[in-house]
Formats: sequence, structure tokens, C-alpha cells
Amino acid sequence: MSDTDLNVSRGDLHQLSLFRSTNFDDVAEVLQQCSVLRVGPGKVVIAAGQPNKRLYLVLEGQLSVRLESWDNPAVAKIGKGEMFGELSVIDGGTTSAFVVTETACRIVGLDGDNLWELFRRTPYVAHNLLTTMAQRIRNSNTVIEDLQRQLAEQSG
Repeated sequence: MSDTDLNVSRGDLHQLSLFRSTNFDDVAEVLQQCSVLRVGPGKVVIAAGQPNKRLYLVLEGQLSVRLESWDNPAVAKIGKGEMFGELSVIDGGTTSAFVVTETACRIVGLDGDNLWELFRRTPYVAHNLLTTMAQRIRNSNTVIEDLQRQLAEQSG
């Protein structure tokens, strides 16, 4: 696969957290099957409560995560090198949030079958995904602890 088949360079892929420590040749064949999306600002990429079969990898741009409605305040930001959509790909459930582009974005769409194939080809992909998910859970735990503390102070 040449670097131009997906309009993604080796450098782009190595900036993606999912592919940290991987050999490009180990993942190139699978990545040939992926689509690269160009999405303008203010567009909903994922809507909460919908089926989703793709993990998205951000090559360029900034997105926000919003709960309950696409126009609610952002609860998190997603930028270059990061991923989203992993929960619904892994468990087959519906999406848990809205993901909206804040700027023009270039995003790789990796379907679930291709993700599982990457897991089989290189353990680094699974490790990197699990590490990202663990970091997100830790961040959520910190937010919950802060909210509990605030509630205790207000009632106490």
C-alpha cells in the first residue's frame, strides 16, 4: 500500500494513539479497506443512541463530545491523534454521546471487523485502545468524585 492510497501518510498513522508502537506494514493491508472522511465544522459525526459500527481516528481537526443533544455544552474534546466510537464497536450497543466537529476534520473510519483483524495482527493496537479507555475511565472517575464533593458541600 502506498501512502497515498488513503490520503494518509505513515507519519499520520504514527501520530494516531491507536497505532503507537506498531509497524506500519503490520496494519497497512487492513487500513487499505478504511475510508477517509473530510467533514466540515458543525457536523454531527456520531449521534447518541444510534447504532455505530466504526471506530473513528482523527487525522486533522477538533471535535467535541456532547451528552443528550448535539447543541449541549461539550463535556470533552477530541483532537488529532485521538479516537472515538470505540464503545459501540466493541459491545455492539448504541452510541453514548454526540460527537460534533468543531473545525474541519479528516477522519479515518475503521469498521469493527477491521478493528478485530488489527487486534489479531498486532497486540499493540489492543493495548493502545485499552490504555485510552482506561484513561477515559480515570478522567470520568475524577469528574464524578468532584461532583460528589460539591454535592456533599452543598448539603452539608
